[in-house]
Amino acid sequence: MKTRITELFGIRHPIVLSGMGWISVPKMVAAVSEAGGLGILAMGPLSADAIAMGSRFMTTRESALHANFKKKSIEKDIYDTLYSTRFDGIPCRLMDNPASRKALKQGLNLPAAFYIGKVSAARYFIKHVLPEVDAAVTSIKSEDLSMIDLPEEASAS
Repeated sequence: MKTRITELFGIRHPIVLSGMGWISVPKMVAAVSEAGGLGILAMGPLSADAIAMGSRFMTTRESALHANFKKKSIEKDIYDTLYSTRFDGIPCRLMDNPASRKALKQGLNLPAAFYIGKVSAARYFIKHVLPEVDAAVTSIKSEDLSMIDLPEEASAS
């Protein structure tokens, strides 16, 4: 196996250990081994929702993916997938279906993807984060803070 990591550290025969060895059946190993198993390290602190795109976690109970998709992904094996870098620029596997074939044929439009991501993030921020901030500010303003011990510098202003 040859990856950027193996080249960087001069590793000729990498040994990849798995914290989820109990589910490492041959089909699963084949489906996720393209990154050399190192991709799992970066996902450690994230929740299943945050990494729903990864096949390692997409079938867990916590994943937001639809039950039918989870079932289908378990039924499929490596021969039911497409492997390419044309989807998002990073080597990945996609379920072989008409939508995946169309996406790979078109390739990724980075400026459009970036713009769509920014718009989506802004919509989420406006809908979910701003109301929380507003509620917190309103709550703080309505509190009687006169009994709180503040440093002299803070109360002087």
